[in-house]
Amino acid sequence: MQRWQWAAAIGTGLAVAYLAVGYLAAWRLTRRAAAWHEEPAPAGYEALRLRARDGVGLGAWWRRPAEASGVLVLVHGNGASRSEMRAVADALCRDGYAVLPVTVRAHGDSEGERNDIGWSARLDVIAAAEEARRRAPDLPVVVYGVSLGAAAAVFAAPELAWVRGFVLLGVFSELRTAVRRRTRRYLPWGVEALAYGALRTGGVLALPELLQIAPAREASHMPPVPVLLVAGGADDRAPASDSRLVAAAIADAEVLVVPGWNHEDLDTFPTRSEWTRLTEFLERVGAPSNPRHEDDSR
Repeated sequence: MQRWQWAAAIGTGLAVAYLAVGYLAAWRLTRRAAAWHEEPAPAGYEALRLRARDGVGLGAWWRRPAEASGVLVLVHGNGASRSEMRAVADALCRDGYAVLPVTVRAHGDSEGERNDIGWSARLDVIAAAEEARRRAPDLPVVVYGVSLGAAAAVFAAPELAWVRGFVLLGVFSELRTAVRRRTRRYLPWGVEALAYGALRTGGVLALPELLQIAPAREASHMPPVPVLLVAGGADDRAPASDSRLVAAAIADAEVLVVPGWNHEDLDTFPTRSEWTRLTEFLERVGAPSNPRHEDDSR
């Protein structure tokens, strides 16, 4: 075999190996991150089992306080579950809102092994919102999503025209950009560029919907209802610029940037001031808080 043939064979082998590594890494990153585990309902909550339209079974909780003025469907972030939404759910109940925290597919005690970062989870959001409406037909429904849950809410929104509003915390603008930020965060210079290239190339094979997973583009299809976007001022994975890009595609959107907040802080509002902004938004969309449930210790 001539030298050029050897070089071509080696080059082809390296290219195939590069593609294979990228595919395997992307495949692993889009599988269930943790084993199935039970999420028993806390005191005061009712345990639910829902089913998305594609047959995937979902775990959820339900709680409706006396004289509730609205209901929020709570959707967690990537790698988490509804258990991480407990503090927000409790606070909302104290302020007079019913809540339906749901665990999306491939997380917690819900079925499924494939995690496509919110794309298929849109069906889980739809199932949870429809269950909330069935249980509380007299209350306005608001969808509240964190990170992956925020993206799933955006993707579900075209089929939820009856929902009164959306709260999106730490939403990313598009998955490709979110992946690049993470390779830069966790890998040294040079290596991260190679890793990102492999993930992007292999990711198209492991995740054919890759180019569709772009909330900044899909937000233009949301119904004309108010949307509150909340971003952390110190978040380098879904920075405030991403929330502004998503907001630019929405007719009625406001962006709240919380100074010092990073991506790990998304599961709860840190101060009374930000919580007040949330409840003011809920009042604007037709779910006024019940002052008898307010907790001044927050």
